[in-house]
Amino acid sequence: MSSKTLPPGFTDLIGKAAENNYFILKNFIDSFLASNYRLVSPALFEYQDKQKPAENSIKVIDSLTNEVMVMREDITKQIGRIFRKENQDSAKYCYYGNVFYQNNNELNQARQLTQLGLEAIADASLARDYEIFSLTLDALAKINITDFVIVIALPEIFNQICRLKKINQLEQQKLRSMFFAKNYSALKKSKYNYLAKYVLSSDSDKLAELKNDYPELSPALEEFATLLSKLQKNYPQLEIIVDPFDLRQFRYHTDYVFKIISRQAKQVFARGGAYQIDKKQAAAGVSFYLEELSPLTK
Repeated sequence: MSSKTLPPGFTDLIGKAAENNYFILKNFIDSFLASNYRLVSPALFEYQDKQKPAENSIKVIDSLTNEVMVMREDITKQIGRIFRKENQDSAKYCYYGNVFYQNNNELNQARQLTQLGLEAIADASLARDYEIFSLTLDALAKINITDFVIVIALPEIFNQICRLKKINQLEQQKLRSMFFAKNYSALKKSKYNYLAKYVLSSDSDKLAELKNDYPELSPALEEFATLLSKLQKNYPQLEIIVDPFDLRQFRYHTDYVFKIISRQAKQVFARGGAYQIDKKQAAAGVSFYLEELSPLTK
């Protein structure tokens, strides 16, 4: 028998760990299916996009075609491909499966994770966005996870302010780096000191401050405020923090992006938000990684 062990970042799930994962998967998928989300199981490998080569994927050569194949690192991206293939106007999908990374900069250093989630592919609306949050909260309640906080950021509001203030791309990069680091003192000393108050440094109402300072943004902010109000009415114990320019969350998301943080473990166990499938089609969804979520069920 070979004396080699598993590669770094890969682990076996045995006993209680495997049972916890199954418990979460079953409860979540059953809940999503009951809400008319279709279960999909995407392929593990895809050919590498020659226009956008994958930077953090594990790659192999297909012995049949000699082309580069990549192991998926995000099932959300595959959902977009499946949606386009089905040629529909809208769709609701749920999914689970392993994802793989060449490197993982997170604290746990895992290179194999189990991703579980749902995606609603439909034009932006209060109904779509509320459904994503409510299904997330109801699924967590089913596995008795209630001690958490949701932190929501607003990528498009940041982009609109940059346009209003005519901040060029180079200056945007400098500004983004300060917001990313939450460098409050550097912001206050910079020519963008008028934005420093939006760094999460107090319990003040950031939405109200933004609406007061930028009336042009009121329609989008009012719509988002309506979503928050509905969530807080129906989930009165829920703690939501609006950190508008939490750029550590910004990736491909548009109107809003959120993370759910366990108070107990002090770590993020879910991430989601609104995004574009392509130039024409919008979507919203949420992803869980069972290796982060599973320990909370013990």
